[in-house]
Amino acid sequence: MSKEETTPRIPPAIPGHICVLLEPDAVEIPGLRELQTSLQTHFGGKFHQRIHFTCQRFVIDKKTSLGTLIERLENDLAWIRPFPVTAESLVMLEPPFWQMRMLRWVVSAPEELWNLGCAMNRALVETGAKPFYLGEDWKPTTITALEDIPDKDVSGYLETAPFPLYLFTVRNVILSEIVGRGQFEILKTVRLTDG
Repeated sequence: MSKEETTPRIPPAIPGHICVLLEPDAVEIPGLRELQTSLQTHFGGKFHQRIHFTCQRFVIDKKTSLGTLIERLENDLAWIRPFPVTAESLVMLEPPFWQMRMLRWVVSAPEELWNLGCAMNRALVETGAKPFYLGEDWKPTTITALEDIPDKDVSGYLETAPFPLYLFTVRNVILSEIVGRGQFEILKTVRLTDG
């Protein structure tokens, strides 16, 4: 059997799913907007307004208390320190949920991200939630920069692009429920601290 035949398919994002987003502090947004402006000049499209790194998506069943889950996450993530995210490349994708072409930074996955993901997944599973990204295949690797992009090739741009490129330092872990296409409700923000 091939790996594709043995790996369970991750369901597409739908309303009711909860996403775990990693975000910078507000002071880093102007620098990210400059990077987006530079990309927009070359590729067109629109800014993706909330720059974040989606590192998990999950559902909770009727037996799982969101309050209990949030309390557990706050405790389990308390030892995770803020960490930098660096872009290594760009990729053009068209995710089914968004129904549009998106330009994304391809990022390296530092050890801190793996530690955060393991702590978070353990908390989700042990409180009865069902995470969609688990195990060795859990490798979140992209951050959306621009959306609604015309069909363009990124290879020419990559030949002269300044990679690796610092994007931001992860300081906030956000629980965000999908309400509809492009609509989300922020449920909780857990802040990573320096110690």
